[in-house]
Amino acid sequence: EKNGISIGMPGKYKIFLSESILKEFSKEEIEAVIFHEAGHIYKRHFIKISMLYTVLIFVDFGAVFYINGGFFSEGFYLFRVLFYLFVFININDIITAFVKRKFEYDADSYVVMLHGKADYLFSALEKMDKREGKSGKKSLYEMVFSEYPDIFERKKMIIDKRNAGCEEEY
Repeated sequence: EKNGISIGMPGKYKIFLSESILKEFSKEEIEAVIFHEAGHIYKRHFIKISMLYTVLIFVDFGAVFYINGGFFSEGFYLFRVLFYLFVFININDIITAFVKRKFEYDADSYVVMLHGKADYLFSALEKMDKREGKSGKKSLYEMVFSEYPDIFERKKMIIDKRNAGCEEEY
């Protein structure tokens, strides 16, 4: 898979690019991908999503046990707990996918506003989109659960911000 990822904890971040990106992308496209991943680091997306997952897990378990009356209640049924967890996990997936799509827009903005690499970012996004075998509009499932915004939406957001002269604080 062609992808770039940033991982780590404060003060110890790393950016990884797949071998296929290094082989198939131009130098400028690789820079745009690196700047995009650096945007995730700068905006502390890894920390924010980790905190969101933690909160959602506590809310899920708290809600499930509240609904069931606790572990040792007479009405505690494992099947019911598993059912509610299944429901809450799917809700969590929708919430985290929405947040991650916003983070992708943020990282794209970082590339364009700070480094002015919009055309190279567009080119890299198109290559990544093609390699996934995607064509046309996303299915309803992809629109709800996908962590990545549609390439056309990403381009529109970047062009709109660039045309409006938006300068975010970086």
